Amino acid sequence: MRMLYEEPDGVVFMHDETFEQLTMSTEHIGDQAQWLKDDIVYEILIYKGQPVAIAAPTFMDLEISQTDPGARGDTASGRVLKPAVLETGAKVQVPIFIEQGERVRVDTRTSDYVSRAE
Repeated sequence: MRMLYEEPDGVVFMHDETFEQLTMSTEHIGDQAQWLKDDIVYEILIYKGQPVAIAAPTFMDLEISQTDPGARGDTASGRVLKPAVLETGAKVQVPIFIEQGERVRVDTRTSDYVSRAE
């Protein structure tokens, strides 16, 4: 189902073919909340007519909203990572050459940086 918008007590999703809408409570979303973004399709597990779990797409292309610039000379020791915050609020480690405002591909299962987004 496609995420439409967030409400104070949950998130509203819509089925693309039937246009059926449902609201999933924030307690059922849990740690997947860090991957919520409008207009993205998520898998929703429904039990007895109620949404109980959500799965984000395996890979998502997201913008870096905050990260520190890489310091000169940090690359001498090999692959060096620095913390970054994505537009959804998720925190990941990215290579030092990635700058704020860039789009990156992230594996949502492990919160690992995969590559720059195309």
